[in-house]
Amino acid sequence: MKKNKTFILLTVLLIVLIAGAGFFYNKLSSAYKTDTLTKTSQTEENETESAESPLEENNKKAEIEEDAQTSDTKKSDSTEDSHTTSSEKDSDENVVKTVPDFTMTDASGEEVKLSDFFGKPVVLNFWASWCGPCKSEMPHFEDAYQKYGENINFVIVNLTDGARETKEKASEFIEEQGYTFPVYFDTNTEGAMTYGTYSIPVTYFIAADGTPVAQANGALDAATLQKGLDMIQ
Repeated sequence: MKKNKTFILLTVLLIVLIAGAGFFYNKLSSAYKTDTLTKTSQTEENETESAESPLEENNKKAEIEEDAQTSDTKKSDSTEDSHTTSSEKDSDENVVKTVPDFTMTDASGEEVKLSDFFGKPVVLNFWASWCGPCKSEMPHFEDAYQKYGENINFVIVNLTDGARETKEKASEFIEEQGYTFPVYFDTNTEGAMTYGTYSIPVTYFIAADGTPVAQANGALDAATLQKGLDMIQ
C-alpha cells in the first residue's frame, strides 16, 4: 500500500516538474526572440574614428609652435602642406563606407557582385534549404518581393557548400514552394566568410548608396521585415 502511494506521489511530482519546465521554456523562448533589428549608425562610426587622443592633440600643438619659429618661406610651405593634409582628412571623413562586397553566382551560373545591386536599397539574406527558421521566413520575403521588387533589390543568397547544401537542393526547394524572388549561390563561401555567417538566417538592410542600415539575426516575422524595409526606402 505504501509503495503504491509512493509511486503515485512520485508520478504527480514528475508531472509537475515537466509542466513547470515547459512553462519556463516558453517564457525564456519569448524573452530571447531573434527577429529584432539592430540599427547600424554610420554617424557613430565616423565620430569614433575622427576622435583624437590627448597625445595627438599635443603633437599638433608642438607642430604649430615649430612652424611659428620658422622663416616666412617655411611658414608658407608649411601652411600649404597643412591645407593639403586638412583637405585630405576632410575627404577621407566624407567617404561613404559601404558594406563589404563579395562575388556570388546567379541561377544561370553568371558571377555577380553585391555592389552590382547598389543604386537601389538592398535586402541581403543568407539561408539554406536545410534550415527550418530560414524556410519559415521565406513566405514573408516572397510577399515583400511582390510588393517592393521594383524599388528594392532582394539578394537572397544560398550558402551552397556543395555537401550539406547544393545548388540543386536549393533550386528544387524554391521551385516547389513557388517563390519568385531571385536566388543567388555562395558556391565559393566568399559571402559567408566576408560576413562571418556562422548562424542562419541573417538579414542585412542596406541603403541605396551601399551603406549599412540594420541587421537581423534569426527568422524574421512579417512585421519586423516591414520595419527593416521602411528603414531603407
